[in-house]
Amino acid sequence: MKKVPSDLEERYRRFLEGRGDEAVALVVSLREKRSERAEEGAWAALVLSRMYITKGKYDLATSYLRLACELFRSSPGGLIPPGLWVNRAVILNAMGRCGDAEKLLRRVFRISLENGESLAATKAAVNLAIILAGRHEPVEAVSFIEFARQCYLGLGLENGRVGVDLARAFIENRRGNHCEAVEIIHLLSGSAQGNPLIIDRRQRLTALLICAEAHLAMSDTGHARAMLDEIASYREALELFRPVRIHWLRLVSRLERTKGRTTVADGLSATARALAERSGLTRQPPEGPDVIPHRGSAVKEDPFEGLCSDRPDYEMEQGGSGERCPFVTCDAGTISLLERIRQSAPVPVPILFTGESGVGKEVVARLVHKWSGRGSRPFVPVNAAALPSELFESALFGHARGAFTGAGREKKGLLEIAGEGTLFLDEIGELPPGLQVKLLRFLDSGEYFVVGGDAIMRSGARVVAATNRDLESAIVSGRFRQDLFYRLSTLRFHIPPLRERSGDMKKLCAHFLEAISGQYGIGPLAAGEAALNLLAAHSWPGNARELRNVLLSAAIRRRKGTITVSDIPPGVLRSVLENRPGIEGDRGLPAPGCMIYGTNPRTCGETALEDRLRTTEKEMIAKALFEASGNMTRAASILGLKRTTLLYRMKRCGIDPRDKGGVRR
Repeated sequence: MKKVPSDLEERYRRFLEGRGDEAVALVVSLREKRSERAEEGAWAALVLSRMYITKGKYDLATSYLRLACELFRSSPGGLIPPGLWVNRAVILNAMGRCGDAEKLLRRVFRISLENGESLAATKAAVNLAIILAGRHEPVEAVSFIEFARQCYLGLGLENGRVGVDLARAFIENRRGNHCEAVEIIHLLSGSAQGNPLIIDRRQRLTALLICAEAHLAMSDTGHARAMLDEIASYREALELFRPVRIHWLRLVSRLERTKGRTTVADGLSATARALAERSGLTRQPPEGPDVIPHRGSAVKEDPFEGLCSDRPDYEMEQGGSGERCPFVTCDAGTISLLERIRQSAPVPVPILFTGESGVGKEVVARLVHKWSGRGSRPFVPVNAAALPSELFESALFGHARGAFTGAGREKKGLLEIAGEGTLFLDEIGELPPGLQVKLLRFLDSGEYFVVGGDAIMRSGARVVAATNRDLESAIVSGRFRQDLFYRLSTLRFHIPPLRERSGDMKKLCAHFLEAISGQYGIGPLAAGEAALNLLAAHSWPGNARELRNVLLSAAIRRRKGTITVSDIPPGVLRSVLENRPGIEGDRGLPAPGCMIYGTNPRTCGETALEDRLRTTEKEMIAKALFEASGNMTRAASILGLKRTTLLYRMKRCGIDPRDKGGVRR
């Protein structure tokens, strides 16, 4: 389990004990470390976020959480410690988004337990208990507190146990057990007298606030005044810890109001309100690490979904355009593969992705670009099969003026454009043999020559290649260089086809239909169960790209509502029937007529392919005519056809237009 480095933890403790504001020193240290040692910089940013949470400066706290998340992602392993998400939940709760904070903490708690990270689970449990107590759910709050107490005892962390006792006192106040809350604080303060370091200054102020609130609730204004006056003596701490100061002002206002000093109470309330507004407590929180921009850009991603969901989706957005480019999956094998790719991404060596056309090799390449820490730099895709061989060298390396006929000016190559970013070479198997040697030289040395130039050029671009061909067979036939293959496949990953991820169909359909609705202004749309069954039974030779095109066609036909089998292009239905002739024994996909109209599957299974297709078509037309009460125009609209096309199909199926959808014998 990742832990905060001891020197940073000590700085944070000094800060909480009021022995110095370490924030400025940490900012200077962070500026020095973030570029050289990403992980050390990440921990510094995370501790800074904690400090600014304690100070009540939530905008700054969120900014440093954002930076910490980004630096953790670019460090070796690319894993984000659960403590970051606990910090985020604290900010959400402070901003009034208690429901979001609770959901986040519950997921962190569950995932931390599953991964054996007991300290992270304990911190999540304490914060969950506080939120639940504030929402008047004391029973569950107490259960989380007891869990945290046992964990801290087992870990031997005395300071954590003090935090648990403070949370217990807070919960007892919320339950109306004010005497018990005061007793807990008194016992805690008594134990601290023998060892003052057990309770730091921030915890001491929290304890006094809880006691003061309890005494006010019991109308014991004398003790409440004594507690609030003691808090006032910590002047420097009140200036440093703004949330404590706001709470103290509100309690003093309550005390003054009980004594009839309304004007003074109103003034104190106004001061507390102004401080809260400066802390951002009266508005929605800024974008935090659940919506984190890349360094130096406005592009956003959602890393938490891939870390703490039951079945994560891996998604990112393309640089600058804001167009979502996700790899959506809930398949355990594919998730494991993506985790291995994530862990390998920071190592700056070539990567080769293999897989069928349309499986999402470029999408994964973009994820590698982001996970490698190059997200703010260019991602340059090029398809080796799309350019003529005589132009490819110029496109890749650039050319000098006059290098060949028509080269009227100097042109930068893709390697130079990529700079320190990523060059994605799709269909690398189509690379001309002459260029294979030159690409190999670049991979070995990072050097190349522009066409018609004699100066050595250098590029720090990371090369990621992809192919849907069998390169090992191409090596045997002499069409691909063996040494280039070994150099490109330092890291090699095979992206599985869609037909091996049939469990992803529902999630993928929902994602594509949402994207189609947003792009084309149609919808909202959803795929019906029968349509999903049909889509899941298809072999998808074109993979996710083919699925999107099929859904786009169905969406244009349906326009709004639930997509049914009748909206799916007939080619998919024909392919399924051709590949699955044994309908009766096929549990994965009933006959199309069965899915919609309850036709006897044995009858469908015993007929020939054309008869089955004709029967299904006839039933669909009959149903549409029945729903349209025999109105041809409306029936054609239901089926997504022109009226003349419907008449032709009715004639072909033997349906009499005069019979309100009846079938001519």
